Amino acid sequence: MLVKNTCGLLALSKLDLVYLNKKLSYCRPQITDVEAVKELIDAYSADGITIPRSYNYLYQNLRDFIVCKAGDEIAGCCSIHLVWEDLAEVKSLAIKKEFQNRGIGARLVKKCVLDAKGFGAARIYALTKAPQFFEKLGFKRAAREDLPTKVWGECINCMRYYKCDETAVVLDLKPSAFSGHSLPIKLAAENT
Repeated sequence: MLVKNTCGLLALSKLDLVYLNKKLSYCRPQITDVEAVKELIDAYSADGITIPRSYNYLYQNLRDFIVCKAGDEIAGCCSIHLVWEDLAEVKSLAIKKEFQNRGIGARLVKKCVLDAKGFGAARIYALTKAPQFFEKLGFKRAAREDLPTKVWGECINCMRYYKCDETAVVLDLKPSAFSGHSLPIKLAAENT
C-alpha cells in the first residue's frame, strides 16, 4: 500500500516493505507461539468465523499447525488434522487483518495440503464460510451429508451445530474410493 510520507511523497508502508522483501516465513509453531495463535483464532471466533480453540486444544494439536511469520509476529495460521485413514481436515485458517489479501491464506492451505499428501491422505475437506476461497485452490463444494460420519465428532460440540452455516469443500488428492479425480492444483513445494 502506498502512503504519503512527511514530505508528501508516496512511500511503501513498513508492512508492505516486509512483504515485498519476502521476510515472511512459513514454519511449524513453537510452544512460545501458542498465545499469538490463540489470539488470532479468538479474533475470528469472536466474529463467528472460526471455532474457538482452547489452550489445551492448541498444545495438544500444535504439530498440526503451520504459521506464517513476519519477523517474530504471527501473521497467519492454519492446521491440517488427520481424521481417518485417508481423510484430513483443514482447520483454524486465520490471517491477521493487516496481512490479508496477500496470498498468505492460500499459501498456508497449500502447505497443509502438501503435509496431508505426505501423510498419504486421499481427500481433504474443510467446513467454511468462504467456499469461494477454497474453490480458487481447487476444492469443490460438497454436501456435508456426503462426508463420512467421523467428521462430525467435533461438530457436535459446536454452538452452531443445529444451525450450521458452513459449506463443505473437498479436494481429492489421488484416485480413491471417494473419487476418480487426481490432484487438481499444482502444489510445488515452496521455500517462502
